[in-house]
Amino acid sequence: MNKEKIINCLKSNVKKFNRWRLLYGITELNLENANLNNANLDNANLDNASLENANLDNANLNYANLNNANLNYANLYNARLYNANLDKANLNYASLYNANLYNANLNYASLYKANLYNASLENANLDNANLNNANLYNANLDNASLDYASLYNANLDKASLYNANLYNANLDKANLDNARLENARLYYARLENASLYNANLDNASLENAMLERITGKLILSVNGIGSRTSTTIYNYTDDQIQCGCFFGSFQQWLKKIKKTYTRDNRHYQEYKRAACYLFWQARYMASMEAV
Repeated sequence: MNKEKIINCLKSNVKKFNRWRLLYGITELNLENANLNNANLDNANLDNASLENANLDNANLNYANLNNANLNYANLYNARLYNANLDKANLNYASLYNANLYNANLNYASLYKANLYNASLENANLDNANLNNANLYNANLDNASLDYASLYNANLDKASLYNANLYNANLDKANLDNARLENARLYYARLENASLYNANLDNASLENAMLERITGKLILSVNGIGSRTSTTIYNYTDDQIQCGCFFGSFQQWLKKIKKTYTRDNRHYQEYKRAACYLFWQARYMASMEAV
């Protein structure tokens, strides 16, 4: 069957297409530059298919099998990939603007410089994925798994990572300005030279995360304190504290605590202990660096 007939078969009858692949043992498919915009490819078996530079604008790829598929430079604008299998798929430079990848499997997928602006990746598996230089502006990554994922220099401005798992993830030079990281787990994550301006880190777990070298500055954090059980971040180098909606100097923070709580209040005591820890630990670490 020639390429044109394969594309027509795929567009007209997915079940027939899947049976054809199974019956003739077709292991690889060349569908490069194919025009599949608005196509209904629900449950399509596109395992190992080459869809490089294909037009899948508004396509329905829910539950589709795209294991090890080549989607480099593909147009997946507004595509629906709910529960799709993209294990080890190549999506380098692909356009996934506004795409729905809810619960999709992107384990070991490569999305280098992919455009995921406003994409929904809620509950997606992005373990070991390559998202270096990817655009994830305003993307929804709530409950997503990004263990060992690489997000070097990725744009996560206004992205939502509520309850996301980022164990051992590489976020060096990533832009996390205005990002939502509530309840996110960043154990051992790398954040060297990352930008976290106005990021929401309430109740985020930053245990052993490499925060000390964000933008080359000495930064410490304390988790789960105060009425919101939030994360307090102290930038010792610039004398800046970010605690919930408060942002100011260390002394301004202390004054705010005294003004807000009475001395016998439990949260006052929590903040007092946190302030002592941050004050002395920062100075100790600064002295060690000076040696």
